Amino acid sequence: DPGEPPTAAVRAVLDMVMAMWRQDPHGALLGALRRGPLLAGGGALRPDVTNRIAVRLGVPVRRTDDPATTVVRGAGRVLSSVLRHATAPAL
Repeated sequence: DPGEPPTAAVRAVLDMVMAMWRQDPHGALLGALRRGPLLAGGGALRPDVTNRIAVRLGVPVRRTDDPATTVVRGAGRVLSSVLRHATAPAL
């Protein structure tokens, strides 16, 4: 909701990042964080959200060219992949 303060959105993103970081034994996420996370979705359209995340992580935060449709396209790819694997013949 555009009228709501971004605190909950920022906390949710940071919680996800920290959870992934803890589960990354090879440090791939750390390298990505140093380059700056790439945000998609409605929260990426709010400068207050991206600024707070950047401050908390201490790195620049970028957003996709079209954050709203990036999420939809990504979800479509995941669904397509699931359907492909579900219909693949068993070996």
